[in-house]
Amino acid sequence: MGYIVDLAAVILGQSERRAETIAQNLSNSVTPGFKRSIPFSSLVDRAAISSQDASNISVATDTRPGKLVKTGNPVDMAISGSGYFAVSKDGVIGYTRDGRFSLAEDGSLINSQGGTLQGEDGADITILSSTFSVKEDGVIYENGIRTAKIGIFNPLRDQNQLSNNAAVGQFAASDPKEYTVQQGWYEASNVTSGDEMVMLMETLRRAESGQRIMNVYDDLMGRAISAFGESGR
Repeated sequence: MGYIVDLAAVILGQSERRAETIAQNLSNSVTPGFKRSIPFSSLVDRAAISSQDASNISVATDTRPGKLVKTGNPVDMAISGSGYFAVSKDGVIGYTRDGRFSLAEDGSLINSQGGTLQGEDGADITILSSTFSVKEDGVIYENGIRTAKIGIFNPLRDQNQLSNNAAVGQFAASDPKEYTVQQGWYEASNVTSGDEMVMLMETLRRAESGQRIMNVYDDLMGRAISAFGESGR
């Protein structure tokens, strides 16, 4: 009987965590460059089902690109193809597909989290001219003069292959043949509300099955207690 309770607990625990992941996706459906998380779980055997980790789920990132949205704003950037922008905040380098930047007073390009866009040389990108252009390879021109190149980075396939442009050995400069930078555009979130709602409905049905298992268990226990009580008279 204890196995039945553990099984129901696993189903309900996994369903709760799946629902939390789906809620996070939906809350970021309008966040530029956001990549949805995909929760998945595997069946556990009877020997492991009572362990405290049995209800854990794994979460993978859906790296498929979101829709490109045209804004005409020169500080908005979108990456077509593979790669991530590098941004620096408080000395920490992060990587993002969010290309909705704004121009700070010192000319640096910052994103909504306050990270400063980095060049391929690891330096902050600064714009000093009132007009500038960004070519498809990420090169920035001001008054016809090349002033910088936006760094585009990809995760290293082999973590032992370090690069001067990699942060903690995780990212390295992308091959320019694998991407283009589009000025005046940004990449929207790749979350589709319809897909998330379908996944949520599946999660609710799974949770209901766990609840039904608990109801059956309660019913069986009630009958067993009644039977023992009558036999003891």
